[in-house]
Amino acid sequence: MKLGGNVSEEIFFMLSQGFNLEKEHEGKVITPLEFDIDVEFDFGEQTVSQRHEVDLGAYMKTSQDKSEILDELEKIRKVLETRK
Repeated sequence: MKLGGNVSEEIFFMLSQGFNLEKEHEGKVITPLEFDIDVEFDFGEQTVSQRHEVDLGAYMKTSQDKSEILDELEKIRKVLETRK
């Protein structure tokens, strides 16, 4: 996050597994590669509306390395399960 005149923040989250993208249900694509995210928020007396276009096509057949933190959390979970 940068503070100052412009505030920006990156948020990382997994949207779906690649093999689930472009799935159809009753003839309608329910997990599209391209979609829009519309947001609206109030800041003081001002209302701000934004539209973000997302195209996952460029990321197909790519992957991100698993986080070391997730590996450590998995180890903790396994230890806690053995103590039940």
